[in-house]
Amino acid sequence: VDILLVNTSDPSTLPNLVRHTRVVATTAGPFQLYGLPVVKFCATYGTHYVDITGELDWVQIMIVKHESAAQCTGTKIVRLCGHDLVPCDLTVMKLAEGVKEKNEEDLVEVSIVDDIKGTASEGTMAAMKLAVGGEGERSFKR
Repeated sequence: VDILLVNTSDPSTLPNLVRHTRVVATTAGPFQLYGLPVVKFCATYGTHYVDITGELDWVQIMIVKHESAAQCTGTKIVRLCGHDLVPCDLTVMKLAEGVKEKNEEDLVEVSIVDDIKGTASEGTMAAMKLAVGGEGERSFKR
């Protein structure tokens, strides 16, 4: 498997990358700052895209902006994959299955509280600052 490293702050390098790649996997945020051109070119050129973002506002904006192009080119765009949300998703899935099996009822609502030990990465801190400070691109229409 060949691995290509790209600096997303120079979008002119991206078309060459995505034209010669089947899948782009990205793990460095804040995605709100660095992800837009990557998603755009992947959707345009039919290259599948996966990331680990937890930036929900940004995810919605990318859906609105690039869903149509991705559908036309057959691009699969997978967000929220891995690090941030998988443990919670799997826990809620198993809880819902257990409630259904035991009580024959659907799970209606779940609240999750997490205690984090250690420090957040620089990318996570930058994403939080963008979200709280309102500096990111937040307005969108479908």
